[in-house]
Amino acid sequence: SPEVWGGGFAFEVAATIKQSPIYLGGQLDITRYGSEVRDGYHGPDLGEIRLRRNYEMARMLGLVRFKPDCGINFYPYFDFLIGPSYIYTRATLRDDSFSEPFDHYFDLDDFTISYGFGAGVEIFLHEYLILDLHLKSMTTGRVEYLTPSAVHYNNSEDYYELNIQNSSFDNLNLGVGIKLVF
Repeated sequence: SPEVWGGGFAFEVAATIKQSPIYLGGQLDITRYGSEVRDGYHGPDLGEIRLRRNYEMARMLGLVRFKPDCGINFYPYFDFLIGPSYIYTRATLRDDSFSEPFDHYFDLDDFTISYGFGAGVEIFLHEYLILDLHLKSMTTGRVEYLTPSAVHYNNSEDYYELNIQNSSFDNLNLGVGIKLVF
């Protein structure tokens, strides 16, 4: 969906294979691709409440990286990634902005397999500190998901209409990170 974009964080671990330019590892990332809040009347059962929906994706990917030693303070690299993705929409209900949630649930969730390629460059800032700039293109199988524009409250019937999307959840990730060398 072209209107879907978001931000998140990732944790990555990789180790070289016997001093070669090939690294094996993994990546765990969580991305929020939308969020919305609706304050107001939610029907006779709930009354006046605050409902927040978060549209998110979590992935646990295996990583194969080719990173040649260029003999200078930066290292270009190329990645292949593959693993499961969990795409979900969760809702939290509160009495108002400052109260604790009294309920939460998943509107929709689904699993798929993601795979893709990436490229980046690591720039050494210090002996143990690296700036990482990268771009990754990921493809998935078909999955059911919601977007912020696919959920509407029907005032006359007092319920939410969910227009469930069913397609691949392909995405392009642009990232900036800090890495520590152990």
